[in-house]
Amino acid sequence: MRNVLIVVLVAVVVWFASVIVRLENYRYANSIGMCSEQLDLVQKDKCLNAQETRTGPLWHLAYALGLI
Repeated sequence: MRNVLIVVLVAVVVWFASVIVRLENYRYANSIGMCSEQLDLVQKDKCLNAQETRTGPLWHLAYALGLI
């Protein structure tokens, strides 16, 4: 039972980390103006979701958690 709980908690932590990485990438792309201001909201959202602003997901996670 304890092993199942550990696996579930690890899965939740990995899922939370992936959400944090996605949101930090979106936030940073928006803050540095990677997508045109003339786009409507739907196009801008798609553009911001498609951007890769740092070299990898660990950098996003570290920045979002305040480690760097």
